[in-house]
Amino acid sequence: MNELLTKFHNAKNIFDLIVEIYLSVNTCESPLFIKNYTENLKNGTYERSFYQDIAQIIDELLDNMISFETFKDIFSTYISEKLPDEYAVWMLVYMDQVFSEYDQYPLLKQHLKLSSGKLGTMGPLNTAQQNYLLYYKPIKDFASYSPSLQKIRGVKLQDLSKVTSLLEHYTIIPRITDEPVIVVKRYYNLQFKTCFSDPDIPLKIAVVPFMKDSWFKIKLSETPARNYFEIHTDITLHEKINHAYLEVLETLNQKQVDIVIFPELAMNPSTKHVISNWLAQQQIKNPAFYIKLVFLGSCWNCVEKTNICTLLSSTGNTILENHKKIGFIYKDKETKKEYYEDLSVRPLQLEAVDLDFIGRLIYLVCRDALEDLDQAFLWNNYQINMEVISSYSESLSHFENKMRYFSQTHKGISVLANCCRPRLSKGPIGFLSVPATDLSTKNQNADGHLTYHHRNKDCAHSCQICHCYQIYTLYPLQEKEYGNHKTIRIEQESS
Repeated sequence: MNELLTKFHNAKNIFDLIVEIYLSVNTCESPLFIKNYTENLKNGTYERSFYQDIAQIIDELLDNMISFETFKDIFSTYISEKLPDEYAVWMLVYMDQVFSEYDQYPLLKQHLKLSSGKLGTMGPLNTAQQNYLLYYKPIKDFASYSPSLQKIRGVKLQDLSKVTSLLEHYTIIPRITDEPVIVVKRYYNLQFKTCFSDPDIPLKIAVVPFMKDSWFKIKLSETPARNYFEIHTDITLHEKINHAYLEVLETLNQKQVDIVIFPELAMNPSTKHVISNWLAQQQIKNPAFYIKLVFLGSCWNCVEKTNICTLLSSTGNTILENHKKIGFIYKDKETKKEYYEDLSVRPLQLEAVDLDFIGRLIYLVCRDALEDLDQAFLWNNYQINMEVISSYSESLSHFENKMRYFSQTHKGISVLANCCRPRLSKGPIGFLSVPATDLSTKNQNADGHLTYHHRNKDCAHSCQICHCYQIYTLYPLQEKEYGNHKTIRIEQESS
């Protein structure tokens, strides 16, 4: 048995097989293979019996008429020493057509039933994940529905010399050694449908700056090689903080807010449990419950030495959780010494989620949103459409530059939910960034339009935990000009 047949024989699922087929044509000659494919398509080559036979056994596999093992045995009979490039490229594109309807085939979908919908898997779908990962491409995103954002010319960074440039519904991505595997889920829920079908119904996003007084202590330690710090929350404040979460969520629900975002370090070890239970109860007790997603902020665990952010559904189900990868560097103002955030492990995976009408969303903690290579790889390869960042940062400039660029190049929408405490003597606390047309340029290039939120005027005198909030009211189907920018209509409200 030759090497290729051995790889096919060892494939555990159809996705493993597709990756191996892709690797057979992922060579320096791939531009030639693409050209040959297009010429064969034009000449009607793929109407011949061989291709019809392969299409038939694929259909039989998808309809559960034959097992995957039987499929491999039959498919192997069509291969001698190698899989000809015209066969390989055709099959990759044929499977792309099949994957456009992956929800129709039990073999191609993986669902976990939740109380408010289904949680599916978008990738990686192959089992042999050492070098390459296969993903379904994102569902239709925010910018695809908005007439204003559809006009904007984003930058589609795609390598047209690779066979994957022919694919619309899935992609195969090289794995970066020692970097987290990106796990993409899909949350099946049409809860955002109304604001993307009725121009007068808004999408409301609230950020909660938390509080100006410290609710944790920084514990410092020094070693000959490097100094470290860790976060210890004030246990006496845990119940008070959780109660404040509930109070502000109740208030924001009354204001018909859809999405609520808390900053980094806001959580304590019991916050997730308390809020999850409360959300589940609301579905039973409150028929007029509006909140759809709660970004809880992050929790610093001093036992496990982790900093983890959590996204909950409207019913309290955990949609995703991400470990902070890149620690903060704390500089002691008196000694001028630097201390590194004492995170014990690098995360093995990073989670993103596809949301109907929103697109592919990722939730990150502070500095993880600033690394150039990491961000470019996420935006280009995983086609992230929205980024939510919970931070505890004195500076906004790096976030501003990064997220404006995200809006310019990828039509990305982002929200920075920062805590007010590190910005007490400064200006804005955080911002919303959306793609916009730059009316000041001759060709009206795309630009990132930032809308800021600030501390409330009476914050210094009457601050309570979660007493302040800012609401961004977005009208996805409406358009408005802001100075030299034209983008979706955005309004603001503060507590």
